[in-house]
Amino acid sequence: FSATGSEPSLQSLTPEQLDERLLASAKDDQGTEGALFGSLLTLRHGRDLRAHARALLQKLDGMPLSSGGRVGDAFRLIAAMHAEGLDFLSAKVLQEALACDQTSLQREVLKPLGTEAAAGTGAYIRTRHQRIAKAVLEICDDDGEDVEESYVRLAEAAISLVRCKGGWLDIVSNWEYTLAQHFFKNHPHLALKIAEKILETVPDNSHFLVNLARLKRKSGDVSGAQKLLEMATPPADNRAFWTEWGTVCGIQGDYLANAVLLAYSVSDQAGAKIPNRENATVASSGMAKAFAELHQQFGDPGLKKARAACAWLGWKTDSSNGFLKDHRQDCLDISEPASVSEAITWISHGLASALKSQPLDTSISAKVGDPEKFRYSGLQRLHERLLSKERAAMRNV
Repeated sequence: FSATGSEPSLQSLTPEQLDERLLASAKDDQGTEGALFGSLLTLRHGRDLRAHARALLQKLDGMPLSSGGRVGDAFRLIAAMHAEGLDFLSAKVLQEALACDQTSLQREVLKPLGTEAAAGTGAYIRTRHQRIAKAVLEICDDDGEDVEESYVRLAEAAISLVRCKGGWLDIVSNWEYTLAQHFFKNHPHLALKIAEKILETVPDNSHFLVNLARLKRKSGDVSGAQKLLEMATPPADNRAFWTEWGTVCGIQGDYLANAVLLAYSVSDQAGAKIPNRENATVASSGMAKAFAELHQQFGDPGLKKARAACAWLGWKTDSSNGFLKDHRQDCLDISEPASVSEAITWISHGLASALKSQPLDTSISAKVGDPEKFRYSGLQRLHERLLSKERAAMRNV
């Protein structure tokens, strides 16, 4: 591996010094793919790696695509994913994003990129090394290009391919949820843009709507999340929709709506399938908090019994939940329910008591109906199954 004009200082180094430089550079790539190749790139191009990437971009930008755009556009999309360590860009998604057919993708995009040693293909497409990908994004950013748009464009392409055109991808959830979640901590605005584009692409998908509402809530836009949920058509079978709406109401201090929506989320009316363990735990924990607040506000003993029932039911589904443990501790002056059926009765009575003290917002009652008519046979079956498993485990001890 000889010195080049890009890094002429290598010519003056002894073999031992070259070894040290190579080792130091490789340590920078510790834990990433291609540490050796990355260190060789650094040694060969040194400070001019970005200049090398810019020259490559300029060359690829001079190669037009029959569907419109340039090979450089495809390279930017590939680099955007690789720079973030998002290793799930397939040829199908890239083809959809570029609006070309499979033959054109191979002949006009992947072959030239391979010839230029710019990108490699396998199950997923990536640049030759993550350092190159990052250099490309730095250049695009310096030039005022909207790098974030690459992720939005790819997400739209993937969702359109699968949800609108009936295509198939190995793990479509990577595009539906993982991509936005990846950016949420450090770039929440980008996460929201991705989630918004996904919902825009399939506007009748309540799961995408709930994901966007959840991201809005977690980013601090609680009113935006509430507006999104209020304006939505109620889903036929998506308990998470009601859970999210109830959570938002709780954050805004509407504890009656909080309790009603969480109760509805585990009711028979919310879906044909019985609630799962997570549904039940989240609802129980949230309702326990709501009934605690309502009891403090109105003082009705029935509200505290409802809180105790929620804490007891929640503990049955997740005995490690610290919030539920605290609620149980605060309700020690109340005897525990004798059965799941009795616990559900206490909750129903608690809702009825709260509704006598405060009217339910009409935007909610119009969609869930009368809370006193909620039925919970599915929730009861869930607890019966859990109890049966618990008894079976004890017998095997």
